[in-house]
Amino acid sequence: MKIKKSNKKKHYIYSLWILSLILICITLISCRQEVTPKPNAFFRIDPDTSSYQSINSNLPVSFEIAASAYTVNDTNHILNKWVNIIYPYYHATLYCSYHLANKLQNIYQLLDENKSLVYQHSIKAEQITAQNYTDSINNIYATLYQLQGNTATPIQFTITDSSKYLFRGALYFDFPIRNDSIAPVLGYLKSDIIHLIETFKIHN
Repeated sequence: MKIKKSNKKKHYIYSLWILSLILICITLISCRQEVTPKPNAFFRIDPDTSSYQSINSNLPVSFEIAASAYTVNDTNHILNKWVNIIYPYYHATLYCSYHLANKLQNIYQLLDENKSLVYQHSIKAEQITAQNYTDSINNIYATLYQLQGNTATPIQFTITDSSKYLFRGALYFDFPIRNDSIAPVLGYLKSDIIHLIETFKIHN
């Protein structure tokens, strides 16, 4: 009989221990906070509050760009020359080229060709808007294109005198872009491009 009582006592202690362990597990599970995944955040780029500088180039044109930017250019070709404006702070490059009209390709053909290049991006662009600038005193006519959506180039522009030359530019980033994440940066770069257009001069 003593052995039976001892077994019952052990069984009771074991059952109590199991029950306590179950209660502890239930308590721990109920106290856990529910984890919800957070949406991906976009990096913040503050504006680069720079002054402006005239470009260092042998092109027959001059204009001003942000002081924090720099240029790489090639002026060896007789008719077509190019200059790239690098924005290291924004990891972006404004690819610009200077084209002279000639007998084989007049200014209207150059303008049509450029327009075709812009609207090739309509496959991915949600909307393309064109804004015109006119400086009749200096005989300068410009068009600024904004391409909304996840396109490779969000801004392009042309500057011409409507007879002899075409100066065009296209903005590209060094990484795949998402329009909503780079919206503030585009605002800063658009201001720089507008300043370029407004200070543009041709040297005959």
